[in-house]
Amino acid sequence: MKHRLRWLPNALTLGNATLGGLTVAHLHTWTEIQVVLAIGVCLLLDFFDGALARLLNASGPLGKQLDSLADVISFGFLPAAMAVQVLEQVLPVELAPQVSYLGWLILPASALRLGRFNLDEDQRHDFKGLPTPANALFWALLWWNFNSPNFIPGQTLMAWSALLALALSVYFLNAPFWLFSLKSVGLTWKNMRFRLLFLAVGLGIVILGNPNWFWLMLPAYALSSYLHFKQKPES
Repeated sequence: MKHRLRWLPNALTLGNATLGGLTVAHLHTWTEIQVVLAIGVCLLLDFFDGALARLLNASGPLGKQLDSLADVISFGFLPAAMAVQVLEQVLPVELAPQVSYLGWLILPASALRLGRFNLDEDQRHDFKGLPTPANALFWALLWWNFNSPNFIPGQTLMAWSALLALALSVYFLNAPFWLFSLKSVGLTWKNMRFRLLFLAVGLGIVILGNPNWFWLMLPAYALSSYLHFKQKPES
């Protein structure tokens, strides 16, 4: 039975790539809920293709390459398109047409991140640099808030916060330091406490709903990870 289903993980991966591409194509026409739901489905497909491959003993070099190619689309191309749209909304009219193109820097940074990940055998439980799915989720939250009915364009602080978020996003994707995985490998308090701290800070920022401060999530992730790895290992 398992042998007959070995094609399924790659099918999920290709579904992730297809949905990511469709979302980019319809970013200006789909509703905010449709776009965010599509990204959520991409994240689920990205999670379950690997889990299913391990369950079916169907892991292989083809699946690994397809997974990275799909991630370039759904978690590289899509958040870059979102960043461009956000910058178009928050930058002054005279600067937006040119400066908004900086958002596309997320695409090559994501491709470089995925290439390095494929060559690094140490990144199995934790990550060196920001994982592309986490970066895509970060930009989905930003995009959602900048497209909310409460958004008021023309605020200088919003323009600077969006540019700061972009700079941090591009840097963090290939940053030379370790970040813990949110898929914990142990449920002890020592293993979970800084993960829970980061989740609490991130949730607080989201609940406040002010996109000017969303960039704080990335330094909070880095600081929580630093504290996590600095703690002495359990004896």
